[in-house]
Amino acid sequence: QKNKYQGRRIYSATFRGKKFRDVEMELIPIDTLVDVHGPSVSPDEKSLYFAADIEGGFGGTDIYVCRYNRRTKSWGEPQNLGENINSSGNEGYPVFSKSTKNLYFSSDGAPAGMPGMGGLDIYKAEYNTSYDNEDIKTMFNVAENLQYPVNTCFDDFGMTFETYSQPGLEPELKGYFSSNRIGSKWKSKGKVDIYYFDKQQIFFNL
Repeated sequence: QKNKYQGRRIYSATFRGKKFRDVEMELIPIDTLVDVHGPSVSPDEKSLYFAADIEGGFGGTDIYVCRYNRRTKSWGEPQNLGENINSSGNEGYPVFSKSTKNLYFSSDGAPAGMPGMGGLDIYKAEYNTSYDNEDIKTMFNVAENLQYPVNTCFDDFGMTFETYSQPGLEPELKGYFSSNRIGSKWKSKGKVDIYYFDKQQIFFNL
């Protein structure tokens, strides 16, 4: 039906010849009325992480993963990442770290029983090094709130990291995130700003 709502979908494109080409919708086996958003792909492009409000979840939007089957050239059924990540609130903006396999995401709930500081907070769930590809809910350890100054009583989300081409440099040291925080301390410019962080910076009180 022409005017029937189809839900938000994830698209991919190939960067070739200085342009993005071959734009196509990723066919995730999910109800057409469900919004699917916030994609993050693993380095081997076999796993797609995203947020969606699917029946049977923990409440609100949860974070799911789909596996790509190269033989059938299709995405498998979405799998909920479980209570180490998801809560009765809304989880979204997943970012799968290419260097450590850690998962970063935002939530306005209390993932793993850890209440946030208000609004959307950014959480980190470390990759479980003993994960055996059996139960997807054990792929990541219990999520941890990144606390202040990354998180505030405002909405903080969309963390991403600078990538390093040189070996030996520690990953996840520098990057960016978005926030609608206000106040002269943050020098905010508008409704939502992008902030840079550097975990190597050391502050002294004399």
